[in-house]
Amino acid sequence: MSGNERRRNARYKVALPLEIRREGQSFGIKGETTDISQTGFYYSTMMQMPVGTTFVVTVWFADQSLTCNALVRTSDPGVGNGIEFADLDPQSQMAFAEFLATLPES
Repeated sequence: MSGNERRRNARYKVALPLEIRREGQSFGIKGETTDISQTGFYYSTMMQMPVGTTFVVTVWFADQSLTCNALVRTSDPGVGNGIEFADLDPQSQMAFAEFLATLPES
């Protein structure tokens, strides 16, 4: 990692479909990642969520999906949100890590 690099995991520039469902909502918000790592992703949107917001996210990759609780870690006005996976189960973690290993690191 470079001196100003704070990330713990490699980032991959890839657009993966996702759905965000906040508690109490009967429908989810569809979108896609702009980049992703083993621990989270960046979601480009004009309607940012405040840091600390929690929700359930589903991300589709290859012929699989992962669903878990997630937490907004960064909020960039007019750009998007940095999202952290909060409780990714070990089986999903392994499948996702295997998928990421097939991508070129950005």
